[in-house]
Amino acid sequence: MTTAANGGGGADPRLQTAAAEHPDRLALHPADRPFIMLGSALAVAATAVIGGALVYGVIMRYAFNTSSQISTELPTYLFPWLIAGGVIAAMGRRGHLTVDYFTNKFAPERRRRVELYMWVLSALTHVFVLLLSFQLIVPMSRQLSPMLGWPVLWSFLAFMVTIAVLAVQCGIRAYATLTEAAEEGENRA
Repeated sequence: MTTAANGGGGADPRLQTAAAEHPDRLALHPADRPFIMLGSALAVAATAVIGGALVYGVIMRYAFNTSSQISTELPTYLFPWLIAGGVIAAMGRRGHLTVDYFTNKFAPERRRRVELYMWVLSALTHVFVLLLSFQLIVPMSRQLSPMLGWPVLWSFLAFMVTIAVLAVQCGIRAYATLTEAAEEGENRA
């Protein structure tokens, strides 16, 4: 963000405070890599298929003066999978939304305790939402897409996969926070 106030010469220094004060918090945990790869693969595959279906629809419309139901239905059907891939990859890259203004002001030990609580609470919340989503499997399996009659359940599963993966990622972050605190305690002793 460049402004006249900071001379227009780069990023606003207020936005870089957290990174400068806590560079260790921005480093990726080795366990994040498989999730980044999974999310990226889902997003790229969904984007490629959606793009191909849309190009096919344009060709059918303008070259042959006809419409294609699959080029209309498939992008809508796969869009939740595109979002799922993006969310999973963003969480792996720590690109999710966080409000760390206050926790950055805590002492390291207190910050770790708050983060541990946050990750455990987030993991439990995701597990709870996942368990609730199982109740929707039967109603979703009865619904069909409007044009081609595909089961809507396969599209809804993107939500369930996302919530399950986020729960695992939150659990890994809680474990990493806990082991980080234990390692620092050993190093101090």
